[in-house]
Amino acid sequence: MNGRAALGFGVLAFLASFAGTCQPQASGQDPAAFSITDSRELGFEEFKEKEATLVLAGTPIPVETKFIKEGDIRRLVFMVHGQEVDEERYRVGVDGLAFMGTRAESFEPPIPLVSLPFAAPKSSEWKGKWKTGPTEVEGEAKIEATPERINTVGGQFDAARIEIKLTMKVDDQDRRERTLKFWLVRDHGIVRRELGADSAREPAAKKSP
Repeated sequence: MNGRAALGFGVLAFLASFAGTCQPQASGQDPAAFSITDSRELGFEEFKEKEATLVLAGTPIPVETKFIKEGDIRRLVFMVHGQEVDEERYRVGVDGLAFMGTRAESFEPPIPLVSLPFAAPKSSEWKGKWKTGPTEVEGEAKIEATPERINTVGGQFDAARIEIKLTMKVDDQDRRERTLKFWLVRDHGIVRRELGADSAREPAAKKSP
C-alpha cells in the first residue's frame, strides 16, 4: 500500500465515523461490578494482540497492530501489508486514562475515559477543542461508564463500557453530535472501540487451523 492509498484509508476511516452504527455483542448476562484502583490494571503497559479488525462502513478489514510507548502516551498503530494506515492515541498516568485521538482527529485536552480510583457506573463531563486538519471547533461531552459483560473472540470479559456523547459547536447555529464508545477490560486495555457511527476496532477473528 503506497502513501496515497494509506491517506485514502485514513479519510475513509474518518468519514465512516459519521455514518450508521456498529453494535457490539453483549453476553446477555448481568454484568459484574467493575472497578480499577491502580494504573497498572488499565492494561496499557503492553498490547498483547498483534492483529485486530477495523470495521469501516460495515466492511471488516484485518490489520496488524504495533504498540508504541512514548512517555505517558500510548500509540496503537494499525498496518495493512506493512503500511501504517491509522492509529489510536491514549494518555496514561497514575491519575487515569484519556483518549487523545487518531491520525484524522484530536481532542484537546484529551477526553478522560478513566479517572482513578474508578468504579462503574460513573458520570463525568468534558469541554475542549476538536481538531481535524486545519479545522478547530469547540466541543463538549457527557461521559457515562457502565459495567457490561461482553463476548469477544478471546473470551468473555467483565468490562466498563465508556460512552461519550460529543457535541461539536461548528458555529452558534450548527452543532453536530457524535457518540464514541470504548470497552475497557482490566489488564487488557481497550478491547473494542467505536469512534462514532460505523467506525470500529474489534479483536481479530480466530484463524481456521
